[in-house]
Amino acid sequence: MKRLLILAFGLLCATAPQPDDRSTGAAPSQPSQQITVPELPKPDTASMKIATVSRVAQADIIVVSIDGKEQTIRLWGIDAPARATTSDRGDPFGDEAHSFVSNLLSGERVWVKIHEDADYDRSHLDRLADVYRHPDGLFVNAETVRQGYAKLDHANPHRLSSHLEALQSRAMLAAKGLWGHKAKPKDATGTQPPSIPAAAPATKPAALTPSDPKPSASPSGGRPGGAVEPATISVYKTRTGTKYHRAGCSYTNKGAIPINLQDAKAAGLSPCSRCNPPS
Repeated sequence: MKRLLILAFGLLCATAPQPDDRSTGAAPSQPSQQITVPELPKPDTASMKIATVSRVAQADIIVVSIDGKEQTIRLWGIDAPARATTSDRGDPFGDEAHSFVSNLLSGERVWVKIHEDADYDRSHLDRLADVYRHPDGLFVNAETVRQGYAKLDHANPHRLSSHLEALQSRAMLAAKGLWGHKAKPKDATGTQPPSIPAAAPATKPAALTPSDPKPSASPSGGRPGGAVEPATISVYKTRTGTKYHRAGCSYTNKGAIPINLQDAKAAGLSPCSRCNPPS
């Protein structure tokens, strides 16, 4: 009898209607968003040069020794935030990105594929390259993007840009690295900059009466707000470059030549898109 009662109860449970999202008022469940990353082609390391990493200048700029000669190369297709230096505050998350790549590569041997024929901005002296860590073959350009320590460099698109774009989308979705970084940028001394109070709303000046003195000329020669004349603003260029830069820009790491802003513009130089100097 007891077995019959248990069997009957089981049949009732199996045939009873199950509540769904519509009957309970709950929102229907959504499948998790998936991003498919194309498989990276296997590198032809036999045709590449073996180098030793001397130092990591920035997360996307490394100095390597090839056949006893040091060369500065830039990781092709990626743009990492710049770390702080003594002359520049750097970018948010720049120190973390630099530390990540330093941990990957400092003192390591790497395979280097320099792309002399790549279509890129030749105003900078660094050579674009793919870097694979020796001996495991880790593709450093892609790994830096995958972990969220760099984004795509649209000014110098990589031949594998579709792969890198998929890796970047995954990092953004997971809020990895710089995509989840919300802290204020640090200054060159490693301290947080003070908060700047909001400006008070502008008030309309009172009209002058005939007895009021006229305002004196500004010391800047009549330029509003004491703005500095372009001729007194110093920027920097490279020996063969077509851009001008701020002090400490990573694009001038192999030699910066000071020049005033007015002369730089008269010479046809345009502002660097990375360090965003005054224009």
